[in-house]
Amino acid sequence: MSPEAPNRGSYYDRIIPASQMTLPPAPPYRDEYALQLPDGDWVSLPFLPLPPDFSTAVVNLCVTATSFELEERLSSAMASQAAALQPDIIVGMPTLGLGLAGLVAKKLEHRFYVPLSHSRKFWFEDELSVQARSVTSPGHLKSLYIDPRLVERLEHRRVLLVDDVISTGQSMAAQLALMRKLDARVVGMVTAMQETRAWMDRLQAVDQRYPALVRSALKCPLFRRSDRGWVPDWSTMPG
Repeated sequence: MSPEAPNRGSYYDRIIPASQMTLPPAPPYRDEYALQLPDGDWVSLPFLPLPPDFSTAVVNLCVTATSFELEERLSSAMASQAAALQPDIIVGMPTLGLGLAGLVAKKLEHRFYVPLSHSRKFWFEDELSVQARSVTSPGHLKSLYIDPRLVERLEHRRVLLVDDVISTGQSMAAQLALMRKLDARVVGMVTAMQETRAWMDRLQAVDQRYPALVRSALKCPLFRRSDRGWVPDWSTMPG
């Protein structure tokens, strides 16, 4: 039997100006860890212990619970990274990637974006879906759909995939599989955060070019529990 998750705690983010910090304090850490934003400032976020035994953790970015200031900074950084890829259309991954995808598309002055869905509407087609898993919903197999009426926006177009976090790479691999079904040309993947390096091997197994196409505003390693707090395992830091 797996132990229960730690108590609920609280979610928060705290922006720290670059003038007030040049590097995070030395480990171990107790409740939060500061990651550097592309503009040079820092954001301090809480830890999220991971199952099955909660002896490891990642820095928890939940984009629907962040401050509007952090959402704006992240989406601006992602749009800047996306602009160089010159996408024709932005595709958003449900659920937490949808808001960011819309913001990135607006900042690139696109007219619209394409939202994917885990919910099958009555007019959706099973042929336009793939199976998907998520690290935040272990053991739960979902389907990833596209509205058939939006397919024409993607066929033979330069597509940029947007999501909140890339961790194991399972969700992103599902998006890539769906794009292949639609004859869409994926020119890049932009996320708010990269968690550890686990996703790199999964995407490389799909196509060796894919890991180099991922851009992110934030990166964090895996943290391991010690008697005094959380210690980063730098071997797991994304490249």
